[in-house]
Amino acid sequence: MKIRKIISLILVSVMTLGLLVGCGNDASTTSGEGVSLVGEKIVSAEEAKKTVVFTVEEEEVTLDEMYLYYIQYLFNNKVAPEAMNEAKKADLDSKVVSQMMVETVEYLLALQMEELEISEEDLEQSKVSADNFYNFFGKEMLANYGVDKDTVDELFRKQVYVTAVTNKAIRDLSESNLEQYEAEYKDLKFHSITYALFPSVEYDEEGKAVTDEEGKNVALSDQAMKEQLAKAKELQKKAASGEKTMEELIEEYGISHCSGVERNYEGAYVEELNEVVKSLEEGDVSAVIQTDAGYMIARMDKKNDQEYKDYMISYAAQQMAKSLLPKMQEKWSQQAGLDKVVVDEEVVADINAKAICNEMKMKGLY
Repeated sequence: MKIRKIISLILVSVMTLGLLVGCGNDASTTSGEGVSLVGEKIVSAEEAKKTVVFTVEEEEVTLDEMYLYYIQYLFNNKVAPEAMNEAKKADLDSKVVSQMMVETVEYLLALQMEELEISEEDLEQSKVSADNFYNFFGKEMLANYGVDKDTVDELFRKQVYVTAVTNKAIRDLSESNLEQYEAEYKDLKFHSITYALFPSVEYDEEGKAVTDEEGKNVALSDQAMKEQLAKAKELQKKAASGEKTMEELIEEYGISHCSGVERNYEGAYVEELNEVVKSLEEGDVSAVIQTDAGYMIARMDKKNDQEYKDYMISYAAQQMAKSLLPKMQEKWSQQAGLDKVVVDEEVVADINAKAICNEMKMKGLY
């Protein structure tokens, strides 16, 4: 499989709603007048749509959109009403505004990019996601914060464009770093092996390693290790003769919790394993190998796994691209003049995040 094709397959869409972090403690579940905030209309949809929080170029971001971001964030983080003091609210305001600004810039950028591909399938899926969101929180609750169905639909539609821009940036950055990793991995030979391991430590019935009071793995006794070696020799003989497959034997001996498939490159292991792996041809079953983890038997499934090597090159380039993405986003923000955007701080400060927390908690949404 070609490297550039693999990049497109392994790219994961960046979820932008709900990526904000932070929140804190203190406050009550009632308003300053002692009246419960649950079910009370904080702002009407008409008022929220008319209230502009900030404008990037000619794109206005209104209060209903911002409340929608708060609802998503507070739900994702299961924030309790008592976890919202003044300082933490201010910190949350800053993060929400910053996130929305960046996404507004990316949306505007998407509209200007002729080569950006937005599929009808993606747009249809955004409608489904918007419906699910609206139905989950409910018309009544969302209306309390000026959020109607049109607001939800529109914001989920915009997210398709934002995600497309982000993914394209990652693809482009990945492509630009491919040569570096192709050169770095050039002399590495990747393989795929199936291994059976008879471990040197205890496992419980659920297949989890048993630990002592200090958190260390409990080692098997000398007698138990002799029994493990005997089983390993039995399995190796059956596998080498073709009596049963490695997969069947791993299941038969009850060691699936510590056995499996390993895909790596020659030289990635400790010395004794490296020598064994290097000597095996496709289909070969190794002798019993003594390791710190226990007694192992390996079968070489693929001696030269070029497909996996291409995948690893692409993956490395993609990870590098993701690390460079924030700098790219910062560049976009500078070009859009975000530093000159004026935010209506009073409107933001008046957003009642505590009311949202309280209502979701009282409704059993978390």
